[in-house]
Amino acid sequence: MYFLVKQEGQRKALIARDASAARRVGKGFETDDVVKGVFTCFVFESANAPGVPEEGLPTTIKEFFAWVRAWDADLSTQIQHRLGADRSYLEREGCVIAFNTPIGRFGVMFWLDTKHRLGFRLAPKRFRNYLHNAGAGTNVVRLRLDDISPAYIHSRNLEYPSLTGKGLTLIGCGAIGGYLAQALVRLGAGTGKNGVLRLIDFGRLEPDNLGRHALGFPALHQNKAEALKDDLLRQFPYVNVEVETTSPRLNDAFFSTDLVIDATGEEALSTLVNAAHMKHRLGPMLYVWVKGNGECVQGLWSDSDKYGCFQCLRHGIGPNYRQERFQILDSPPRKQFRGCSSYTPYAVSAPMSAAALAADMVSDWLKHEVSPRFRTRYLETADAKRIRNQDIAPTTNCPACQHR
Repeated sequence: MYFLVKQEGQRKALIARDASAARRVGKGFETDDVVKGVFTCFVFESANAPGVPEEGLPTTIKEFFAWVRAWDADLSTQIQHRLGADRSYLEREGCVIAFNTPIGRFGVMFWLDTKHRLGFRLAPKRFRNYLHNAGAGTNVVRLRLDDISPAYIHSRNLEYPSLTGKGLTLIGCGAIGGYLAQALVRLGAGTGKNGVLRLIDFGRLEPDNLGRHALGFPALHQNKAEALKDDLLRQFPYVNVEVETTSPRLNDAFFSTDLVIDATGEEALSTLVNAAHMKHRLGPMLYVWVKGNGECVQGLWSDSDKYGCFQCLRHGIGPNYRQERFQILDSPPRKQFRGCSSYTPYAVSAPMSAAALAADMVSDWLKHEVSPRFRTRYLETADAKRIRNQDIAPTTNCPACQHR
């Protein structure tokens, strides 16, 4: 279907599947003024790349028919059949014929002579014959079409499959989760059949969050997950985003999506989620966090009993219980206190770096090889011990994965 979208005094033509899809895209243009155009639109595909004839590109319907016939005979037959069998286009004032080709999308637009289209409205073959004879001089306007479909946008810079059609759960929509959600949507999360991005956070965006969060003042005092969903839909209005604003039950249904990501950066909560994941392991789990005062960021991919879980980052039951296996910092992170609350200061780049690390690990998952599963990225000037990226083994006597 062919629509017009009014934006900043201009009108953009939009080809969409239906009116509902057109309105969703219209919201992305920040306008509700989406109206059905006076043109019918036919979309065709060709595996052949079109060429430019010596006499130049077509300016009339006769030249257009001849050009298509020389380019792709089967395509020409499809067009002629459609114009001779479909009555619907004679109800409109004009017609757009659009093409998907190996070199991109384009089309032509032409007005239909009112007297002939009304006279032949029940006999499309006669109108098609008119276009080949008396109406052969009808002018055509050549169109360049921009592909804004999810299939194109979210695979633009990928050499591997996107997240289209996959279900993802993101726990935590704070500093890390905000940037990560944006990256996941750009990788195709929430698009395609069964595609969904589920956001979980029951906290509100407070003033002390603003300095290092992807969201700004418009989201102040709103639930982080709800505000993040609204922001994602403004940018990509066709994505399927679900929100949970209460503490979820960590059961089979919770872990049923293709991937669950914990971006809370809260070790106690991550330990709780990890213990539940060990009981209900239906798919992989990714943890990502900022270490200390931003000296480094870390990520752990948990997908197999062969490798360590989140709890395995500390020693298991025994003499060194709960001590870090891979100690990086010699002293605890600095804390700052404001009123009756405290927070850990770190640079605004730290959550961005953590989100980038997680996005890279998700990309490796799409390539079917997430290794090393435990990764660390350092700030260049960080005073921290260097540990190698690796697939860690389970900890002896781990209370989560060794005592199930």
